[in-house]
Amino acid sequence: MTLEKYTKEEVKEVSMVEVAYEILAEEKKAMNFNEIFELIAEAKEFTQEEKEEYIVQFYTDLNIDGRFMSVGTNIWGLKKWYPYDQQEDDTISFTEEVPKKKKKKKKKKKERRAS
Repeated sequence: MTLEKYTKEEVKEVSMVEVAYEILAEEKKAMNFNEIFELIAEAKEFTQEEKEEYIVQFYTDLNIDGRFMSVGTNIWGLKKWYPYDQQEDDTISFTEEVPKKKKKKKKKKKERRAS
């Protein structure tokens, strides 16, 4: 694991998503969320209570961090591994044309002749 560059104290201070990034970068493959979390919990020496407390926070952080992407049911990888067209970001496409509304034609009023 590339966490070797950190001391045990530093690993405990580094965020869970940083540890996840290091784990995935070392493994060089997408992994199951629970497997990633277990490796994080082991590296950070979480108790069972801490695991239960932090798992939801980790899932939220993983979703928010732009470096990760879900590539299957509960499978996560690093976004940089995948071609741009495979990445499905929630972005607005400005290339799509919005159909224009048709303008209603105004009816011409017939002029009355004054006699």
